[in-house]
Amino acid sequence: MSTTSDASAAQAPPSEHLLRTMAAVPVQSRVLDLGCATGRHTVPLAQLGFDLWACDETDEAVVAARIRLAAVLGEDEAARRVTPARAAALGYPDDHFDWVIAHGVYDRAASAAEMKEMLAETRRVIKNGGWIIVGFRRALAGSDLTPETLTKLFAEAGLALAEEPVEEIDSEPVLRAIFRKVDATTPL
Repeated sequence: MSTTSDASAAQAPPSEHLLRTMAAVPVQSRVLDLGCATGRHTVPLAQLGFDLWACDETDEAVVAARIRLAAVLGEDEAARRVTPARAAALGYPDDHFDWVIAHGVYDRAASAAEMKEMLAETRRVIKNGGWIIVGFRRALAGSDLTPETLTKLFAEAGLALAEEPVEEIDSEPVLRAIFRKVDATTPL
């Protein structure tokens, strides 16, 4: 079920911060638009030439994103690259993505346990040294989510802070940050 906030975000232009960040990323990078909705970020990232994949938990969003992406990649490729999936059960191989874009997906978690499952699954599909750019919609995330609690939550999931959490106005108020999957074997 879609909320007014979900609908307005789906119609909004892509995040300027996200596009500026991705402009510095090699285009051969494999990118997952997690919780892609109707393709707000999916389409521009595919247009930029990334090895772009996307998923959403609702069939309506998957169909809408496929239709939009078909204009860039063709119908068959759009159908292959945009799939239905829950954030806690993605179905992609381990260590598969260089980047995960997660704007407005983690703030849908119904509980702290579900959030931890989502983060563990994201960590599983991202390559060692890979990056996660997140945006939490303030209207859904609530006032308990502060830059400090966000950093702590991701650290507990084994994801290092790469860019400090910042409040911004995107299509609505958002708390955004960038994290990285690192361990002892991560190249510097």
